Amino acid sequence: TPGVAGLVEGLLTAYATDCNDRIFDSLAKSPVEQFEPREIVLPQGTGFDPDTNVAPDMEPFEVFRDANVTVSAILVSHHPTAPAYAFRFDTEAGSVTISGDTAPCANMVRLSRGTDLLLHEAINLELLARQYSDAQMLQATMDHHRRAHTTAAEAGKIADDAGARHLALHHLVPSYSPPEAWAEARTTFSGMLSIPDDLDRIPFGTSAVENSLAAAATAGSPAVRWT
Repeated sequence: TPGVAGLVEGLLTAYATDCNDRIFDSLAKSPVEQFEPREIVLPQGTGFDPDTNVAPDMEPFEVFRDANVTVSAILVSHHPTAPAYAFRFDTEAGSVTISGDTAPCANMVRLSRGTDLLLHEAINLELLARQYSDAQMLQATMDHHRRAHTTAAEAGKIADDAGARHLALHHLVPSYSPPEAWAEARTTFSGMLSIPDDLDRIPFGTSAVENSLAAAATAGSPAVRWT
């Protein structure tokens, strides 16, 4: 399937008429001049195979760096999508690691080792299974979710193994799950845990977290739900 460059090219082809109208009639800048999609090139010798080994044991590798941030990536397990990546952003203020979609895998622990903030997906398998009445679809769908996603308790275990300072669960599926489903991360992780709402701002780094907690205590209405 197309990578990022192929995706952008396909979108521009599909919307060529609209793009041309705006470029020639409104003097808008062409998207080609504004975006430069680049594929991530895997280091040699990882053992990656899109069918049989989507997340081989490996070390994180750098994919971007400027004066403000260093971005590292690692392969994660999101069958049948391959390659699938998690990313870590290291700055002077601290570090943020984002899982993307993935089943539990050792690479997530490696990437998020000692991170200030781990944003990890979470899925409620029990509630999700109830919405299927067709036995074959239920089996196929749940098999997919188990090999491609992570429960709250499993995300907590990853954060604990990595020594993450703060775990925030996101990409919550299904979204109508009760809060107790996500609180199961507490059974495996004793550090700071939050289940933020859309558009919430989550501080990271020692001083940022301390300031946020102090401000929340004073205001009585924290921007992030701390549990």
